[in-house]
Amino acid sequence: MLLGSEKSSFVIPFDLTGVPITAKFVGRDSEISQLQYLLPSAEPKRRKVCVLNGLGGIGKTQLAIEFARSYQSNFTSVFWLNGKSRSVLVRSLAFIAEKLPHVRKGKTSVEDVKNSETAEKKAREVLDWFALEGNSQWLLIFDNIDKDYDSRIEDEEAYNVESFFPGTDQGSIIITTRLKRLEELGKSLRIGILSPEETLEILDERLGRTLLQDEDSNWNSGEGNPI
Repeated sequence: MLLGSEKSSFVIPFDLTGVPITAKFVGRDSEISQLQYLLPSAEPKRRKVCVLNGLGGIGKTQLAIEFARSYQSNFTSVFWLNGKSRSVLVRSLAFIAEKLPHVRKGKTSVEDVKNSETAEKKAREVLDWFALEGNSQWLLIFDNIDKDYDSRIEDEEAYNVESFFPGTDQGSIIITTRLKRLEELGKSLRIGILSPEETLEILDERLGRTLLQDEDSNWNSGEGNPI
């Protein structure tokens, strides 16, 4: 629930276009519960950051997205950012510009974000929007922050994700990463393998869907028709 009508000017419709989501999310009840720490509250403004750390493919992205879908009404805006490299993250931020009435100056095109200088400018305008006074109930998901800018291996696409945090102490942030070092940026939540019960639930759901598809296929081909 929002904390006052004065927040209405910052409300952006929830949209998962382009976001990798699964048809049915299973399990992770404990982790979802722990992520409720990110919900806006009446406490003095202070940024809340949660770092979902774990192996690749363990389900960090889907956990973050499921939390966003479940609690979208608690936030004035929710945005998913592709953080697999610095340039991709900048483009991901730049595309948000057209959704923000305070910074929109015409539709953001693919050509705009391919131009690195234009994309950088739009990305900074977007970050400035998140830092506006009164705009404190947003959620940003920085997904797949896996390139270590602090390692000895030089990588021009690695970057410090903190440099892309909005410039004021407000809002909520989820980071999904394989880098344990990033746990120091906020509340850490280590994502492990699913419990045997959750694994069986996923298998049941997937096998059930496969069996239904097979039955439909047999029926349409005539193999499943009664004699």
